Amino acid sequence: MWKLNKQKKPSKFRVKDAKVALWLSMFCLILHSIPHFAQSPDLSCKVSLTTNKKPLSQFLDDLSQQCALNITYSHKHISDTMLVTAQYSNVPVKTILEEILPAFQFRYKLIEKQIVITPNQVDWPMHVFGYVTNANNREMLIGATIFSEDYTNVAISNEYGYYSIELSKPITGLKVSYLGFKKKTISVDLTDNQRIDIALEQDTSHLNPVVININDWQMVRKSPLGYHQLKTKTVQNISSSMGEADMLKSLSYLPGINFYADGSVNFHVRGGDHDQNMILVDEAQVFNPSHLFGLYSSFVPEAVNNLNIYKTDIPAKYGGRLSSLIDIKIKEGNKEHFSAGAQMGLTSGLLRIEGPFLKNKSSYFLTLRRSHIKPLLQNAYPELNELGFYDIYAKTSFRINENNKVLLSFYRGGDNMTFTDEETSLGGFSWANSLLNLRWNHNHGHSLFANSTLVLSGYNYFLHNSFRQNDYWNSSITNITLKTDVNYYLNASTSVHFGYQLGLNTFDPGTYHSDSANSKVNIPVVPRHFTSEIAGYGSVEKKLTPEFSFQAGLRASLWNNHGEAILFSYNDHSQPIDTTFIPSDTIYNQYFHFEPRLRLTYKFNDKQSLKASYTKTVQYLQLLPTTNSGFTALDQWLPANHYIRPQIAHNFTIGYLQEIIKPGVFVTTEVFGRLLRNQIEIIYNANTILNPHIEQELSFGRARAYGFEFQINKEIGNLTGWINYTYTRVLKEFATLNNGRQYPANYDKPHDMAVLLNYPVGNRVTLHANWAISSGAAFSEPGSFMYYRSKQVPIYSEKNNRRFPTYHRLDVAALFRLNKPGNAFDHQIKLAIYNVYARKNTISINFNKTIDDNGDIFIPNNELEMRELITTQTFVSAFFPSLTYVVNFR
Repeated sequence: MWKLNKQKKPSKFRVKDAKVALWLSMFCLILHSIPHFAQSPDLSCKVSLTTNKKPLSQFLDDLSQQCALNITYSHKHISDTMLVTAQYSNVPVKTILEEILPAFQFRYKLIEKQIVITPNQVDWPMHVFGYVTNANNREMLIGATIFSEDYTNVAISNEYGYYSIELSKPITGLKVSYLGFKKKTISVDLTDNQRIDIALEQDTSHLNPVVININDWQMVRKSPLGYHQLKTKTVQNISSSMGEADMLKSLSYLPGINFYADGSVNFHVRGGDHDQNMILVDEAQVFNPSHLFGLYSSFVPEAVNNLNIYKTDIPAKYGGRLSSLIDIKIKEGNKEHFSAGAQMGLTSGLLRIEGPFLKNKSSYFLTLRRSHIKPLLQNAYPELNELGFYDIYAKTSFRINENNKVLLSFYRGGDNMTFTDEETSLGGFSWANSLLNLRWNHNHGHSLFANSTLVLSGYNYFLHNSFRQNDYWNSSITNITLKTDVNYYLNASTSVHFGYQLGLNTFDPGTYHSDSANSKVNIPVVPRHFTSEIAGYGSVEKKLTPEFSFQAGLRASLWNNHGEAILFSYNDHSQPIDTTFIPSDTIYNQYFHFEPRLRLTYKFNDKQSLKASYTKTVQYLQLLPTTNSGFTALDQWLPANHYIRPQIAHNFTIGYLQEIIKPGVFVTTEVFGRLLRNQIEIIYNANTILNPHIEQELSFGRARAYGFEFQINKEIGNLTGWINYTYTRVLKEFATLNNGRQYPANYDKPHDMAVLLNYPVGNRVTLHANWAISSGAAFSEPGSFMYYRSKQVPIYSEKNNRRFPTYHRLDVAALFRLNKPGNAFDHQIKLAIYNVYARKNTISINFNKTIDDNGDIFIPNNELEMRELITTQTFVSAFFPSLTYVVNFR
């Protein structure tokens, strides 16, 4: 028998809710979910009861005892003056309840395996909550807009597809909107909080939507500053280097994001360096997102459900990088039916399979990509033995019940490049990223949604000098993280987000290994680093008036350096003079930081809004490049320690948004600034490989970046696309570099512009074009030359004093659909041309080569022969046509 003496309104925060909100481990979540596995009440159970003027409360207790039912009610609503006179013989409980309760203006409903008795009158506000999915495959739709029919209440589905909207008065319907899908109206007749899972149908009249960052005007107003959402359909229309559609490189067409050069995955966001960008795949860190040194990235559109970009206004739940967050979610798999697809291009092939284990309950997803680029280069490079890369994406999801879902995802991607001569394998490169994620989604009623995650990620890099002698250099980083994120929807105007994160890291900056018995080289031993991080966060989003709202958050992080470690002491000339051994059970260094966040939003009217934000970010992981180029090679990750302080950034943004001309055309303008401290540069002629004293090769300083972005985005009509322009300056200042004078960063590109257009021709052909132009990157040009021992030597008087020529490039593509839309068997051909007018965009300028008597350029090695150094330039981009065949079926 169950009685609730005080039954409060569902919208009030209860003690039970508070306990759930304070979960601090997945273990607690598991214990809490156990009651959900109980069997549903059996309303068909037949009872026999005879009562004469018995109180209604006692009558309900008798029912619960006879059928062992869990009947819940409140004495606040059911008084002792409510008397029942009835006679039942072998009658189902359902029939009895439906006859007795209406006489007293009550009704019953099943909530969490209980029979709950409530008054017929409705207590407002009410909540509608649930998940938004793709009707075709039940894939979660992230960022869908749900609003009341009078547009007074709005909700956005979160990164797991979950939404909760509060309604303050009776309505007849909810409207749901998501880009590329048909808008839907849901009829509602609320007498209490109600769960409604919404499935949207794809809009086949807009087969290839181009808009990259706008789903609905309501979402634009609610989203953070510098936020974009990149969709798979958009990326598949954009060609990158080697003609492949590339999820990461497509970011170059967004304002405020520029890549170092063609063929590089190193990108810079609003003046930040490339290592200051956090890339998460299903909440696991990716430390090197490149294939073939940057010609490709690791992320294929066919495996990605959603990609969110935060350029400055990063939510408090995320930390660890200064400049931006790239949050990628892998597809869960088709929960409705089996589906498969394949893709074949000039340089790689792809296979995808997905389907349900149990329809609409569990699913699997698998995508494999493998390159076949070696034959294209074999004639030009006969010494090439092996060249290729691969990607494996796998994910499975299982819905335990309507409140609990478990997901397991896996990713591994790697590269292998080896060179041989006629006798033996000489060496090469190899590297790989590995990710494993176990996640649990749990929603507790309408108000609380929790996600707990256990993540393992790692990156391993090898430089092989000799495979025969097992001679190689290896660098690696591994991470294990446990975290819980909780969203609490307090009411229509207030939502709270909080959680924690526990992480362990192991760094191997570089270890040399050789089986050669003849090796007499004294190879330095570079010690490993062990660290841990504990972080907690909380934020609140509050709508104070119809015009004004704010979001305030605070993240607190504690960074620990653990033994076993060897600490060096240095004299005034940076020479090691002593060592200290730290045992394995000791914390020898700590950093603690508060990272506040604040965003203010003012809505002038339904078409205009103004936003401002401040974010402090802290970065404890440092990437030490071994080259000044924008291509990945021998990069090493190091932790903040007693020598290397964590990097800090103060980020400021003001943004103005307006819908103009007609619905579907938007203008956004944002002004931004960054103040960066504890920035790292390698000194001149630094030795960063196999150096146990690496901190002596580093210089520390500060930087500042500022600029503005402007974008026009058109999402409705035959011709769709956007135009954006960005002005950015990045200036650094280091006491030991450039004589202490301020200088531009090598990725400082003041002017950057991009245009992307999409136009359908009939129902089966779509044309695409994208054009980009930007200032050239900064580089150091010698101020003069001198002769030393008959050899010409460049003299550099100022750092980054010149710029490469202006960068620009045009790409075009045509997509030919070979069948009518909606067929179970769908196939298409994509013809793309990268760099249509064959622009030779410079990626480096060198001052170390000469010309021989035959006019050939080479690097001199004869110290006695006098030759004049000449300037040479390196290019990657070229006219490159590609043809890709894609097939999908179910």
